[in-house]
Amino acid sequence: MPSHKALASALADVVCFDENEFKEWRDRVDVPLQLPAIEIRTLQGSLWPFVFTKEQGMYVCSMPLTDATYEPTERPELIDLPEVTSAFSAVMTVVKFLGPSLSNLTPTCTKLMELDNFLSVAAPFGFLQITEPSVVEAMLRDKEVVPLDETLKVPAWRPVAFKGKPSLSVSIKETVHATQCERPDMDPVVEITGEVRVRCELEGHGAEVTLLLVGAGDGGPKGWPPLPLEALSVHSCVQAASNLQLATPGGAAPREASRVRHPVYRLRFSPPLHPFSLCYYGTAPAPMPPIAGVYSMRGDKHVDFLIQLKLQEGIRNMFQSCEVRIPFFNRGKMKKSSLTPSCGSVSTAKDKFGLVWSIGHKFTQGSLEASLTGTASFEDNPPEGERNASPMLTGLTSYIQLQFRMVDCTLTGCQVDPKSIQISPPCKLKISLEREVESREYRIWNKFGELPFAIPKSCT
Repeated sequence: MPSHKALASALADVVCFDENEFKEWRDRVDVPLQLPAIEIRTLQGSLWPFVFTKEQGMYVCSMPLTDATYEPTERPELIDLPEVTSAFSAVMTVVKFLGPSLSNLTPTCTKLMELDNFLSVAAPFGFLQITEPSVVEAMLRDKEVVPLDETLKVPAWRPVAFKGKPSLSVSIKETVHATQCERPDMDPVVEITGEVRVRCELEGHGAEVTLLLVGAGDGGPKGWPPLPLEALSVHSCVQAASNLQLATPGGAAPREASRVRHPVYRLRFSPPLHPFSLCYYGTAPAPMPPIAGVYSMRGDKHVDFLIQLKLQEGIRNMFQSCEVRIPFFNRGKMKKSSLTPSCGSVSTAKDKFGLVWSIGHKFTQGSLEASLTGTASFEDNPPEGERNASPMLTGLTSYIQLQFRMVDCTLTGCQVDPKSIQISPPCKLKISLEREVESREYRIWNKFGELPFAIPKSCT
C-alpha cells in the first residue's frame, strides 16, 4: 500500500475533475465501469477494487483484500466479490457513525477521535462484524456484553440486553411510482413497493417475536383491485418465514380459513434493539394509479397549461400532504403568471423555473377532482446559466410531478394483525402499528409533447 499522502493524491486525481473532462477509468470502453469500485494508480502500481462513496462533500474509502489479482479485462462482477460487499458495508457504517459531523470534519472532531475504538469493535482485525453503529456504541458502553450463562446463544445483532419498558412498533410504508400521459399509445405504468420497519425493545438476549403480515386483505381501499404481495425479502434476523395462503388473521377456524384468498406471511424473528427493516415486498403492476391526471401544455415564451387530477374510486380523500410541482425547462426564469386552481394555492418555485401547486389535505368533495388552469411568461434570451437547461426536455416535452402522503392506509391492503403478535418469553408490552403511502417519481407527461422513453402499450 502507498503512503497516505500518495494515496490521497492519487484519489484526488481520479475523483476530483470537471464533468466534461475525459477520465480513462470512467470513459474508456474496453473495460466496464463498476461503481462503487474504481482503480487507483500510483507510482508503486495500481489498486483495484478501491471502494468509495461521496457523502456530504466528503469521500470515504476502503481497500478490500481480495484472494487474487485481476487484469482490467478479466475482472469479475462486483457481486461475485464478497470482499467488495463487505468493504462497501464498512464504508457506509463509518458514514452512518460520523453522521452530521461528516460535513464539518476536523482533526479534533469528537466522532473522528472515537472512530478507532468504533472500528475495533465493528471490524476487529479488519473483518467487518457489526454494521449498526448503535449496537457498537451500546457494546462500548456496556461492559457486560457476554452473558453469564455461556451456554446461551446471543445473536450478533443483539449483544446487549435491553433494560426498560417493553415496546413494539411496526410501520408499513408503501411507495408508489407512476408514469402517465393522456395518449392512445400509452397506458399508465404503476409500481408499488413496500417496507415493514420495526423497532422492538424487549428484555433479555434471546427475545423472539412472531407476527402475521396480511397481504391484499380488507385493509386496502374499497373497490381497489387486490394486489398480492410478491418478491418478499426479509432481514437476516428472521428465523422463519412462511406463506400461509389459507390462514386468516387472528387464527380463525380451519373451515373459515378456506374462504380467505389473500396471502398471510408468518414471520418469526429475534429483533435487534435498533430500528430495522423487517422485510421488503413488491406487487404485480397496478392496473391504475391512485390519482389519475392529464397535463396539457402549449407555448414557448408564453405557455398555456391545464392540469386535471382525479382521485380513483376507493382512495380515501384525506392527505397528510399533497402538492404538484410544475417545472418549465429551457425557458429562463418566470416573469409573470395567471393561475386559477379549483382548490389549494399556487406559488412560484424558489428558483423561478416553475410553480408549486399545494392542493392541501383534500380534493373537492363530491367530484374528487382538482384542476389548475394557468398561463406563464418567461424572460427573453436568458443567460445560459439561467435556463433550467435539459437536453431531453425541450419544446413541449415536459412533465409535472405529484408528491403526496397518506397515513393509516396502504394501497395493497397490507397490514399486521395485532392479535397475531406473540412474544417469547411472554410479557406485557406497548404495541404501536402504523401504515402510510407516499409517492416517488409520480409523473404526468404533457400530452402534446414527446416522451423521452419507450413504453410499448402491449407491455404495460
